[in-house]
Amino acid sequence: MVGVTEHFVPEARVLALAGHPETFARVHVTDPGAPTVLLSHGWLASADLNWYALYGALAERANFVAIDHRGHGRGAHSVEPFTLVDAADDAAALLDHLGVGPVVVAGYSMGGPIGLHLASRRPDLVSGLVLVSTALRFSGGFRDRLLWWARGATGLALRWRAQGRLFRRIVDRVSAEDELTAAWRGHLLGEVRRGSTDDFLAAARDLRGFDGASIAARLTVPTATVVSRRDRVVPPRRQRELAAALGGAVVELDADHDAFVRNTAAYAAAVLDALDRVGVGAGDPAQPTTARPS
Repeated sequence: MVGVTEHFVPEARVLALAGHPETFARVHVTDPGAPTVLLSHGWLASADLNWYALYGALAERANFVAIDHRGHGRGAHSVEPFTLVDAADDAAALLDHLGVGPVVVAGYSMGGPIGLHLASRRPDLVSGLVLVSTALRFSGGFRDRLLWWARGATGLALRWRAQGRLFRRIVDRVSAEDELTAAWRGHLLGEVRRGSTDDFLAAARDLRGFDGASIAARLTVPTATVVSRRDRVVPPRRQRELAAALGGAVVELDADHDAFVRNTAAYAAAVLDALDRVGVGAGDPAQPTTARPS
């Protein structure tokens, strides 16, 4: 893992997987002796949007595969409505096809439930979990369901799709001070326009009904949770509920849900710290830490 810069762009592959839609992934698998990480992105996003800030640093310590889930980014469109289980099965098929695993799954937001499903359905493929800015459940009670549907399927869809100008302003502001984001700027602005509205809405409905308590109770692999404690999308109390159910390490990130672009250095440091704590590095699995944006 020598000679990788922070501007490193992993190889892009489009893979035909038997029984699954054609799948896009970034693949950096170069050292058979190194651990492998599966990067699973969030709702409305893509692998590059959620993980570009980690590619260079992660490539120095591990192999990794970053998937675009169906209906998101450059992920395939399917005739079947999006489900979290299908997304997990796509990821399993990708890992089987590449011949890698078991892997540590790093899941951001929606990628967390996908990672939990993958660990439950294919425990032979998962050696650890890092769950970032996500929750054990995304709705509870009538009021929460209404808030999720209004803020999630409508508010965030407008923010990321119909009102892409807001994302452009964020990227432009960050690019003025962050060399890495400046290098990725054009690509990120293109990425945010990708995906399928139908799949976004189907994913929102499936997330609304997700409850990972029974999966968390059965897990035996090491886990770490990154809690974004100023998060206005996934409430920190929900993230801490997940951390308590998992019983693993906790890394505190003093940032909002969009830290992956607004606070790239702190976001990358927090995720890498959490990966250390499940065996991708030399971290101490016993102690939580705090990463703060500059």
